[in-house]
Amino acid sequence: MNSAMRIHEMMNSAQTIVNHIARSKDFSTRLMNAAQGSNIAEVNRLVKSIQTPYSPIAHFSPDGLVLTFFYQTKAHPTPDSCCQLQIKMRWI
Repeated sequence: MNSAMRIHEMMNSAQTIVNHIARSKDFSTRLMNAAQGSNIAEVNRLVKSIQTPYSPIAHFSPDGLVLTFFYQTKAHPTPDSCCQLQIKMRWI
């Protein structure tokens, strides 16, 4: 099943990003401060600075962060044409 393969690929990107957040106190603090300050440009810059094949769309609140990964190709440019993976984290 192709969508399962795509989810697997997106999970690898998600794992790389989550590992970076978990292992770098400096990075996670900057990410949380940017999100809690509603600085979307800085949140996106920080997330994209962790180079992965799939870059998520970040949504956040003062309570947490949501990263949504979409599979897109030139043939299927719509973000949810195949599948998506969403990671939700709280600032705790």
